[in-house]
Amino acid sequence: MKPIMKIAAIGLLVVLVIGALSFAQGRKLPEGAYLKTAKIELSYDNLEHCPLAIAMLDSLFMHYGPHGEGMYLMTRIWDMYIEKTGKLEDKLTYAAKFAAYNDSLHITCASKTVKKKYQDKCDSYILISDSMKVKHYRVFQQAAVNYMNRLDTLNRAVAEATDSTVKAENEAMVKPTADTAVLYATLAMTIDPADTDPYLVLGSVYEKQKDYPKSTEWLSKGLLHAKDSSQILIQMAYNEIYANNYGAAIPFFKTYLGLRPEDTTNWFNLAICFTNTKQFDSAVAVYYKMLTLAPQSTDALSGLGDFYFQLARNANDSTTVAQQAGDDKRAAGWSDKRKVNLDSAYIYLKKAFDLDPKNAALGEEFAVVATTLSRWDEAAAAFVKLTELDPNQAENWMSLGDCYIGMKKFPEATAAYEKVIALQPNNKLILEKLRELYAETKQTDKVAEIDKKLKQL
Repeated sequence: MKPIMKIAAIGLLVVLVIGALSFAQGRKLPEGAYLKTAKIELSYDNLEHCPLAIAMLDSLFMHYGPHGEGMYLMTRIWDMYIEKTGKLEDKLTYAAKFAAYNDSLHITCASKTVKKKYQDKCDSYILISDSMKVKHYRVFQQAAVNYMNRLDTLNRAVAEATDSTVKAENEAMVKPTADTAVLYATLAMTIDPADTDPYLVLGSVYEKQKDYPKSTEWLSKGLLHAKDSSQILIQMAYNEIYANNYGAAIPFFKTYLGLRPEDTTNWFNLAICFTNTKQFDSAVAVYYKMLTLAPQSTDALSGLGDFYFQLARNANDSTTVAQQAGDDKRAAGWSDKRKVNLDSAYIYLKKAFDLDPKNAALGEEFAVVATTLSRWDEAAAAFVKLTELDPNQAENWMSLGDCYIGMKKFPEATAAYEKVIALQPNNKLILEKLRELYAETKQTDKVAEIDKKLKQL
């Protein structure tokens, strides 16, 4: 076609469209005319033809009210806009329109006041429209999850980067990736606001950016639609922990555990919240609850051991205060409480360390309690395990030597103290202890060697 003829043809098309739009908004036509014109325009599968189809269907609704086939055709139009539009921000507008007309289709087809003939083939229209809804939801939600996972990858890359240029490149991609994840989740939510998964994605994306209030805000909205609220509740609880709001996390954990009472991990997290808010009796009650669910729970056992050991320390302080005041009766009472609490701490910590012998922190606490109770053999056995776990920890060799002294195993004590000096050559206290042991066994050369070293310190 010659250029001048092409321009003329386009001009004629514009005139026809403008005329059709004016006509559609003017006098009332038979309902079939509106539907037929809209279908013809849709058949072009081109966004340029959609405005006339929309105008025709709007006129149909204006003149005849809700109409099943008309609503269905509207969903097809906005489905086309979603499919053929590149910008996510624009898709949001079209997704909202699609969702609105899909809902209107359901309402129209279920209405008792809409004419029966306007509900003809409603089941088929709903089936097709809902399938389009599912399609868009899945695409948007999967994209949201993909970008959320990509955000995880970028955050790890930033944390682990040793090259400043690589770190900067990854940091620069974090916000755009998070923004894209938010957009896709919002699109999925717009298509189906009753599904909780997009809210979870939004909560996770903001949590990964350490925007905990925003994360909780979206999770709270998702909670309104959740059939099973447990996953949302636990993420809200963790948000509060990440923000160091332990008291605020407690109600979320309680509600969650009402739904998932077998989850010992989060019973333990609740106990931590109680401990950090100084609600110690509540924490202890949780530990005992955990043991009814999992008698071998090292978390519960060590938590109870910690609690009773702290009570023993408090009782020891009170004993000292009473002694200084000359109140022997009160001092004796506190001393008895100290012993009872130490015995309880010993029982729970021993069982925990027996179950988890590679837990150095647990082993150290048990060994200290056993030492305090003068259970030298058990304390020594614990310190031996600790020296195996970390042979370069001088304090454990020192404590092991002290245990052997308490057991009057002097050769073993000497060997343990020698390990300390190998790690800390200028440890004056241990050098002095070794000197006494060498003198006791008449190792005069070693005594002289230590005397010489002590003079240099």
